[in-house]
Amino acid sequence: QDDANTRPNLQGGALLMFINASPNTSAATFKVGSATVTGVELKVGTVDARLKQAVIPKADLAARVTIQVTSGSETATLPNTLIAANQAHFVIYYGGDRVAIVSAKLSQSGMRIFNAVATEGASAKNGAITYSVGPEADAGLNGVRAKQALAYGTSSDFIYHTGSTW
Repeated sequence: QDDANTRPNLQGGALLMFINASPNTSAATFKVGSATVTGVELKVGTVDARLKQAVIPKADLAARVTIQVTSGSETATLPNTLIAANQAHFVIYYGGDRVAIVSAKLSQSGMRIFNAVATEGASAKNGAITYSVGPEADAGLNGVRAKQALAYGTSSDFIYHTGSTW
């Protein structure tokens, strides 16, 4: 790290941060390329900025990777994923077969809203992979609309950038 209060020095690699956003699962194991992180839990009612994280070295970024999350007997897979250098990538497990990745340049800051509300029993296919689908939702924070028709498994743009007031 540059120091205790700044972002890590990636040296051309990529920062991965792992989020278990499923209230009905046990601790999850995330596998992304050469990185494996275990024991990622959802902690309801707490705010903890110390997310479990890993740095993918620059040498491992040449090929697309498969993201796999396992929690109990459930496994979610996101194939053919590009992990870009010098960026932060949030890998979010929504439970069941639902996993997504949201990426940002390290210079970006602010808040994002994720749509993790699946439609019970609804699914679609991408090749051999079957995945859950869900409704679109209008998303906002503090009465400010961040995104209209936010699709399931996606996020809004950054809102409340550094310097913005609440």
